[in-house]
Amino acid sequence: MDVTALDEPASGREPYGSVTVCVALSKDHGDSTVHVEVIDDGSDGSLPFVRAATTDSDSGRGLFMVELLSAR
Repeated sequence: MDVTALDEPASGREPYGSVTVCVALSKDHGDSTVHVEVIDDGSDGSLPFVRAATTDSDSGRGLFMVELLSAR
């Protein structure tokens, strides 16, 4: 996922572009939650979306994996 954040957006291809990754751990009544946020200052204005990747696709699985592993 972090490689995609650097490779796909304009900020990863432009000199001095930046991608910020914030990770926070919180504990509440014995439960632990990890919050991960990726901020790309080179976005083209479109929102990310889950893609339908095939078994032989080279890309398109990142947000699908995040959706499977996360809780809301």
